[in-house]
Amino acid sequence: MLLTAARTGAAGLLLAVFAAGGSSAPVPLERAKAEKELAALAEKLHGSWRGGDCEGTITFRADRTYEWTGIGPGGDRESGVWSLRGDPAKPTLVMECKKFDDADRQGKTTERTVVRVSGEEFEFRHADATAARVFERVKPEVGPRPPRGPEK
Repeated sequence: MLLTAARTGAAGLLLAVFAAGGSSAPVPLERAKAEKELAALAEKLHGSWRGGDCEGTITFRADRTYEWTGIGPGGDRESGVWSLRGDPAKPTLVMECKKFDDADRQGKTTERTVVRVSGEEFEFRHADATAARVFERVKPEVGPRPPRGPEK
């Protein structure tokens, strides 16, 4: 009986220790650094990127949604949610399609390896592709400036 009580007490103590760790456990330094680098890379992706013929334009928004327009010769449209994961030196872009003009692709998740993101270009590769796809940043259109008032 004493042995049973000791086992029960030890099991309860272990349970309390593990439960207390929960979400307040410290994040390892390497993981925290990787998450910070992925967040910085995600911020660089925000905006619109134009690809070559039939590749369309991808817009990544800060709320982690995306829209990809002008896909293929028919100019299909896709939208969904995106995220970055994995090693910041070779991150994976995950795109979960919520709406697509072709119902077969709707609901599918695709993963692409990010090769490079600069201020002007974004390059990624599908797992089965031999060559990377390059997209150029779309610069915001600047309309005509309003006339200036008389100089004083």
